[in-house]
Amino acid sequence: DIWVEWDGSPDGPILSTNGDFKTNLFTSFPNPIDDELVLKGNYNGNVEVSIYNTLGKVVWNGEKRFDNQLKLPLSIRAGLYACKVDIGDKAYFVKFVKK
Repeated sequence: DIWVEWDGSPDGPILSTNGDFKTNLFTSFPNPIDDELVLKGNYNGNVEVSIYNTLGKVVWNGEKRFDNQLKLPLSIRAGLYACKVDIGDKAYFVKFVKK
């Protein structure tokens, strides 16, 4: 999985190649998912998690405790989604498919 770190600036790394991309910060599985997305990484603390559909609408949002792993049971429709994890002033994104 590839995670993107973004500092929220309008010229963030989504369209740039200035070295702000981070990989292996977290892993997510399975992909595609049935009813649960699992995130693993070397982090302990509270995080804000948002799930976006392809139209950019938030379909799920919540604050969770991340203890090197986070399991997110998701009751969402089949399709392509983006998961955003906010840790402090940094945001990390990953795409996944819901069966």
